[in-house]
Amino acid sequence: MFDRLRWQLLLSYLSVFTAILGVFAIAVRLVFGYSLRQSLSQELVILAEVAATHAEIQHNRLIVGDEFTNGSLALPDRKFEWFDRQQRLVDKVGNLNVNLPLNINVPVQFNKYPEQKPDETISAVVPIISHDDRQQIGYVRITQSLESLDRTFHQLDIGLISGMIISLAISSGAGIWLTRRAMKPAIASYQQLQQFTADAAHELRSPLMAVKTNANTALKYPDGIRAGDLKKFNAIASATEQIITLTEDLLLLARSEKDCSSDKLRQIDRAIEQIDLSSLLEQIATTYHAQFDVKSLELDLNIQSNLAIRGYISSLDRQAMPLIGRVFINLIENAIHYTPSGGKISILAHQIERQVEIRIIDTGVGIATNDLERIFDRFWRGDRSRTRWAGGSGLGLAIAKSIVEQHQGSIDVQSKLGEGSQFIVRLPAIFSAS
Repeated sequence: MFDRLRWQLLLSYLSVFTAILGVFAIAVRLVFGYSLRQSLSQELVILAEVAATHAEIQHNRLIVGDEFTNGSLALPDRKFEWFDRQQRLVDKVGNLNVNLPLNINVPVQFNKYPEQKPDETISAVVPIISHDDRQQIGYVRITQSLESLDRTFHQLDIGLISGMIISLAISSGAGIWLTRRAMKPAIASYQQLQQFTADAAHELRSPLMAVKTNANTALKYPDGIRAGDLKKFNAIASATEQIITLTEDLLLLARSEKDCSSDKLRQIDRAIEQIDLSSLLEQIATTYHAQFDVKSLELDLNIQSNLAIRGYISSLDRQAMPLIGRVFINLIENAIHYTPSGGKISILAHQIERQVEIRIIDTGVGIATNDLERIFDRFWRGDRSRTRWAGGSGLGLAIAKSIVEQHQGSIDVQSKLGEGSQFIVRLPAIFSAS
């Protein structure tokens, strides 16, 4: 139980931390990307302005200085272009294979080319001003591929993802350590409560048995007892029987949970042996024939022969019913109680590969979908149609779940309100299905 809670806490912690890291990584990516693009835009504008200062009009023609035309400033991913006032190309430097129409209204422009290399470029356009009369004589445009910027972004992405993975790995280790420390007080308190429950239930057995014995004795010899007192003794006997059932169930549940939590707490009066599950189920079903007849319930018994599991039995009384039998008693009693007269209860048991699967199916009142998750909680009450009946402790399904898990098995429920319920118990089989 606490292991599951510990993992839930750890997963919740890691989920929140992952979300925080993800938001941080996205923010870094966006800010860094914006800064890089702005920096590149400013660099291209400055270069274009420098290129514009080295262009002049000679004989009504735009002439570019040799320091640009000789290709000393040209790069494989960059191209310089000069245009006259009529936006006609005059000269260019660079091998970047892109041809764009000149757009003098947008100083810096990002361009995309689907299915072409490069698939994205950035262009900066500045006017060329004459040194003599300060008149505009043309335009200079610098176009640069964004492949290098994309590579930078790719490296940034790898760095951010690697950082997140490393951070999550470190946080997972730290989270496991923290959740263990955080759960220690809760586990200690629960174990103390569990011990108190077991001790209290054990100590209550003797005085309750004394009350029950005296009440039964008085009822056995009613001579001299007034009629009104006789009703009181019947009420005392009934209430005592309910309290005894509750204390026995609490004691069984506490001991079962101890067995599941620690090998050191195993009861010394139990042993693990092979159990003939087929015979056990038939024996349990037989004991309820009278109750089936009283409510006119149809019993469908379909049990595969030679089903065998390993389970707990009493080492003091090896003829006593195995512990796993209590699971099927609780489930069958539930089915009988919640199935109206004339209904049907099915007990099916078969081996499927390495597991024995037992299904207890009824056509009773069913369980609401919202209640299915809590149906195995102790003392839990769902819909009024599923409340505890007189004599029940409200621990039957909690005990069944604890015992099944103690036998390395699982128990599930499928139900629909108004149509019935199906409890499915799966236990490890001794022999593989042939």
